[in-house]
Amino acid sequence: MLQRDKPAPISGVAARGEDVTVEFAGQKKTTKADDKGKWQVTLDPLAASKEPRTMVVKGASGDPVSIEDIVVGEVWIGDGRSNAHWSYEQQAQESGYKDVVLMEIVNTEHPLVRFGHGGRWVVATTPEHNKNCSALLLSFGVTLARELKGTGHAHRLAAAGTVDGPRLQVARH
Repeated sequence: MLQRDKPAPISGVAARGEDVTVEFAGQKKTTKADDKGKWQVTLDPLAASKEPRTMVVKGASGDPVSIEDIVVGEVWIGDGRSNAHWSYEQQAQESGYKDVVLMEIVNTEHPLVRFGHGGRWVVATTPEHNKNCSALLLSFGVTLARELKGTGHAHRLAAAGTVDGPRLQVARH
């Protein structure tokens, strides 16, 4: 999911000096990988859309990479300690939140590790999908989706028994 109404930086790695093109939602951005192979483009602000779309990243060599089912909406990051970690399974179970997308992430103290590994996206349509997600953030997502008539999305950065500092660094970005 990408944040609506804000520029969206997209980054990756390629061969040094390789031209890279990113296509998404009618936009096409091109850049060149630096001497370490890192590249970044910034998509222009996008309107909220429930329609899942595909982003295609192409380099001068190799096959294009397609990232599917990307929606644009409201992205919230929730942090806390054990109170924000309280799972949906611990609340009354409901279903039918097709406009709420949640990311299940592994419990580790540093969020960059979690964003890069071990997470999976789920649409909040059944109690089975929701049982490991933060009850607090599911509530945020439902409210956002209803009030904005779009897609609500929430990342849970909370991990019981950890310090908040590393997660707050990510939230600033």
